Amino acid sequence: MKIRDLITGHPETCAPEANLQTVAAMMVKHDCGAIPVVGEGAKSRPLGLVTDRDIVARSVARGEDPRRLHASDAMTPNPVTIRRDEGIERAAELMAEHQIRRLLVVDENDDLAGILSLGDVARTRPDQDTARTVERVSEPNDQASGPAGS
Repeated sequence: MKIRDLITGHPETCAPEANLQTVAAMMVKHDCGAIPVVGEGAKSRPLGLVTDRDIVARSVARGEDPRRLHASDAMTPNPVTIRRDEGIERAAELMAEHQIRRLLVVDENDDLAGILSLGDVARTRPDQDTARTVERVSEPNDQASGPAGS
């Protein structure tokens, strides 16, 4: 099965200079836990990913005021991406390898095409494979603020 068949296409995005409180409000409005940060203009190349955890770990927990911060202050830069024509097995491998729960999906021009979540992957795999992937994604790591897609 190809990733293009599973992704959430056309996700909400923001620019690096977007106010962090606004990004959090976007998450609430669209019932999601991550907003891709993309470049300006006609190109929508993923520059980073802001997750709900990023907002907590990189602003609130540090005593910062999210109303005074931008997406670029909390985002994980250089997010792990995958092409939409790749197979679901490769997506599971990347999620496990990078310990992330979301992958940004790009088209042939490296522009954002969608988001693939661990839940999307889990629905296509046998229970035993899913359990192994979730276990690997959830292993403790030494990064205090976590990788993109947490």
